[in-house]
Amino acid sequence: MARPKVLLVLYAGGKHAQEEKKLLGAIENELGIRQFIEDHGYDLVATTDKDRPGSAFDTNLEDAEIVITTPFYPAYLTKERIAKAPKLKIAVTAGVGSDHVDLNAANERGIAVLEVTGSNVQSVAEHAVMTMLVLIRNYNIGHLQATSGGWDVAAVAKQEYDLEGKVVATVGAGRIGYRILERLVPFVMSMSLSKLWNSVILPVTVVMFGTSSSHQRTTHGERCTTHTVQNMVMP
Repeated sequence: MARPKVLLVLYAGGKHAQEEKKLLGAIENELGIRQFIEDHGYDLVATTDKDRPGSAFDTNLEDAEIVITTPFYPAYLTKERIAKAPKLKIAVTAGVGSDHVDLNAANERGIAVLEVTGSNVQSVAEHAVMTMLVLIRNYNIGHLQATSGGWDVAAVAKQEYDLEGKVVATVGAGRIGYRILERLVPFVMSMSLSKLWNSVILPVTVVMFGTSSSHQRTTHGERCTTHTVQNMVMP
């Protein structure tokens, strides 16, 4: 009797995946789950081939019970594909998001659509802070000049600013927004957010819009409360 199948769709990492085994999202490293899947009585089929007619994804989807894909290299589970997958029970995003799945079709079939909620909040928060710095320091223009052999300091400096003294705002303060605010603290002084909440005057003003009254963790693990007000300023 054939074992049930897990179908895994990942991007090709090539030599980079071979050099860095922690690059789990690459097909070469298979999220590090092959042994786990096989030990639990399933066969794991991994492929990068997902978009063309008659792809390996389409072929293996016909008898797959579980499909695992990623946000940055999604295999689209359309209504038509779901109709051709009678055994499919679970569609997993190894990350966050489900816009590659026809949710109505999945609901009609009783297919569970799952994600790893919160799996990339640190990365997104750090990327957002990096983007702020790149923009406010006019980094891209300066880098382009340097790599093309130019050196017009005034052209870069006229639109280059410090983060200090600016207003930084987030629309809400959830898993990502709050981490962004936490990561901005070292730019002004070493102090926990629980102390910042007590109206300490800082060179950078942090504003949160539309947050619900809730308890949030601080840099040092303390709990503090945010409130729903349009003009709440921290500090």
